[in-house]
Amino acid sequence: MDTNSGSSILDDPDLLASQSLIHKAAAALSRNDLLVAREIYTEVLSHTPYNILAYVDRSQVHLKLGYPDLAAGDAYRALLLGDAIRETVQDRSIISRKENGEYDDEEDSEWGIGEQAFVTTYSHIRLLSERVLPEDQIKKLLKTSVDGMEATALFTLARALKEARCFMDALAYCKMGLERYPDAAALPAPINFQVETDEIHQLMEQKKTEDPRFKLNPDILFRHGGCRREVYPWNHHEPDRYAPETVESLNKTMAKCSDKVEIRVVDLPILQKRQDPLNKLELSDKVSGSEKQLGVYAKDDIYIGETFFREMSPLTVLSDPEYSRLCEFCAADLGDTYETCEDCWEGDEESGIMWCSEKCKENAMEKYHPALCGRDFGWVYRSINASISTSSAHSLLLLKTYATAITLDTHPLELPEVKYLYGVNRVGTFPDYKPTALEQQALPFNFTNQVTRPIQMLMEMDVDIFQPNAVDFFDLWVIQTLWAKFIGVASARVHKRTGRTEIAAVHMLYSMFNHSCEPNISWECGGEVNFTGFSRALGREAELNTQVVAVKKGEECFSHYCDISLDYRERQEHAWGPLGGRCSCTRCTREEEAEAKELAKIAKLSIAGK
Repeated sequence: MDTNSGSSILDDPDLLASQSLIHKAAAALSRNDLLVAREIYTEVLSHTPYNILAYVDRSQVHLKLGYPDLAAGDAYRALLLGDAIRETVQDRSIISRKENGEYDDEEDSEWGIGEQAFVTTYSHIRLLSERVLPEDQIKKLLKTSVDGMEATALFTLARALKEARCFMDALAYCKMGLERYPDAAALPAPINFQVETDEIHQLMEQKKTEDPRFKLNPDILFRHGGCRREVYPWNHHEPDRYAPETVESLNKTMAKCSDKVEIRVVDLPILQKRQDPLNKLELSDKVSGSEKQLGVYAKDDIYIGETFFREMSPLTVLSDPEYSRLCEFCAADLGDTYETCEDCWEGDEESGIMWCSEKCKENAMEKYHPALCGRDFGWVYRSINASISTSSAHSLLLLKTYATAITLDTHPLELPEVKYLYGVNRVGTFPDYKPTALEQQALPFNFTNQVTRPIQMLMEMDVDIFQPNAVDFFDLWVIQTLWAKFIGVASARVHKRTGRTEIAAVHMLYSMFNHSCEPNISWECGGEVNFTGFSRALGREAELNTQVVAVKKGEECFSHYCDISLDYRERQEHAWGPLGGRCSCTRCTREEEAEAKELAKIAKLSIAGK
């Protein structure tokens, strides 16, 4: 809200603009023009950033659009604002000064989230009443208003998490709703936490019947759901990755990493998306056709055992930087001497952020460390290290991306290290685009990893997540876009003894190498990623009497995004996250056809035996 001295509530241009926009959004909703309504509610938040109603209403729009993850993010922020109002001492003098214009910019800027949300909510009530209200009536109206919005936010959050298949979290918020609002008859339709709870339990029992794994570890598996993986219609940060000028620019960067390969635009088979990777794919379900991608081609012969590509990345993370003997910037082994940050070094020779050289320290200070300096992220690292899943490192990649965006004051999706990463191709235009049931689950979704933890990380860096610039930089759709990119291209190194992720990184050029379960190159990950000529039959060791070509000049270089020693079905399951669909490489196609023939043979023998 505009806080120019001397203006009363009724003269506040931001408040008046947001009130007008809310009416326009309601009109768009009545026409079922959901994307327009979403755009208007987002504009409302630019005028009144602490507007609970705008977050509640936008969460419901996201749910109708088929984005339960984004709906959950908005509803959760609405709950944070509601809790902040309840925790705020409702100082009558704040309202008096607002009414009389007796406040100044400096005083107003020192208010916390609770005061800002309190005044925004009161101001809307005051605007509708058109008169100064008695204090007891203000408190009563505020309680009624906040209770109503909070109940709607809780219900929307529970329903969104149910649709995203995060059933345990959905039940938790249903329980909260039942505790805070036990009288179901007093709540407006369709809010009914008990009915929602019963539906969630039914879905969980159905899932246990369909997949026995959910009986063994329900508390974990029922917290991991899925959502749509796509370029959102309002995302204007994605570049045209296939434009000639883009490819030319990428190849200039590629020349610094390798003189033996170049990037080209290629046509790849459309990924199979109709069936779950755990289920059988019938040959009749094959999807034909191709789609554009970028690929890397050999400019000269590449030999088995020849390391022909090296790339460094500032988006390199350690699972335990304070107690690791690795450089926090490049992940190289630390020598006897190393650099530290004087402002966050505690003098303990066994812990602290360390860099292997002055150059790495300078790079860290220039790109991201100021946003992290002196902050306590031990809770993040403890949580990450408690998991053996390599996907846990995506939270650390997100943290470093945040820190870089804050330090450089650059939108996260405009950072050079992120901008050209592949997350997913563009989708059809609304309202014609209708995602399949499986496409609605294409991006793994966990409420803690992708909603609550990112908000906690931002708050640790003193970011007010409700300020317009923060909403633009760190809205949940931005997080989900980054998550899709990280899942698709991040590499990791697992500690041999513990089996946990030790290093993870995102390398922009590395991500241009396409996947095959029959690769002709192999990679090693650290702060620097190296590609070496490879043959699945011969291995990668250069122990042969004569040089053997792994990739001929003009051929595409294929890496691998999963463990190629696994069998066909296991590879399909592991490749699902990075690829966003089934693997359609030559090896998988060959093994799939062989499996189909074997199953047909068994079926024929079974019939004959009867």
